[in-house]
Amino acid sequence: MTAGTALHFARQGVEFAGVVLIAPFSDLPSLLMRYAPGGVLPLLRPLEWIRGLKEIFPNWIHHPWHTATRLSEFVTISKSGRLFIIHALDDREIPYIHSDVIFTKCVEALEPGLDVEGVEKLKGEGTVEMEGGERISTWKKGGKTVQEIVVGFGGHNRVMTFAPVALAVMKAFGMDEGELAVEANA
Repeated sequence: MTAGTALHFARQGVEFAGVVLIAPFSDLPSLLMRYAPGGVLPLLRPLEWIRGLKEIFPNWIHHPWHTATRLSEFVTISKSGRLFIIHALDDREIPYIHSDVIFTKCVEALEPGLDVEGVEKLKGEGTVEMEGGERISTWKKGGKTVQEIVVGFGGHNRVMTFAPVALAVMKAFGMDEGELAVEANA
């Protein structure tokens, strides 16, 4: 929903302070093929064993919800283009790899001619790795920011209550640079 709404308004020239996504999926067919409620039983996984079914399965989905594609267009046409993607490593509903796909697709859109390996190299240069696989990957250029924040725990729902979400909202509004303190003292 967020990706479609952001893209809709960006196409009309409406600018947002930023877009914050929490535990997003890259597209619905990819999510459904691996979806396991509570991380327990992958419901559609057996479809992968039937030759050809995995390839035609996406055709049966009325709307594929191409989140990564929509967001890559959003960051391309938006003037400020601030996108923050937050995901927990232990999300059993939507694996954090979906956030990796979104980050990569957005950077590819903003860096024409760059392939996946090039994006991975850029991502490595702009990534702060932390203990336990947590990381913050940031890409900035021309006033646009794409940032992926992968936290260690929080699952699918609790991660929304964590500090990185509030910090991403503050960054979207430019409040992480100390502007509020300056204005309050002025």
